[in-house]
Amino acid sequence: MTINETPAEVPTPKIPAKPAQSKPKTPAKPALSGKAKDLRSYLNNLRLTSKALCRTISSNIERDVIEAVELITTAPAKGGRKKNKKPDLAKATSILERLAVKPEKGRRGDLKRIEKAMRAVKEALSPDKNS
Repeated sequence: MTINETPAEVPTPKIPAKPAQSKPKTPAKPALSGKAKDLRSYLNNLRLTSKALCRTISSNIERDVIEAVELITTAPAKGGRKKNKKPDLAKATSILERLAVKPEKGRRGDLKRIEKAMRAVKEALSPDKNS
């Protein structure tokens, strides 16, 4: 056979067509009673409330962190005249080093520990402390 010649037709085997499969029928949902509807609405409300609560807690912690960063950046120089105006950077650092949380576990106690640590850090960095 040369390049210009067409190859002989090779018969293609016929594949039997698959029978059309209909979608499996989903069972009809039973109508909910009045109490079930009430429970479902309460659960949806609880879900929305918990989401809002998580957002609020998260934004409060974020705000505290930003305030702590601002306290560090606006801190007076070490040679300042008033000793009680210096932020205690070593204390704030040690508080954060001791903080042990495991976010992958999703524990509410971790949020409390973070909030408590941020209060202590802000207290250590606050220029208005009387220590």
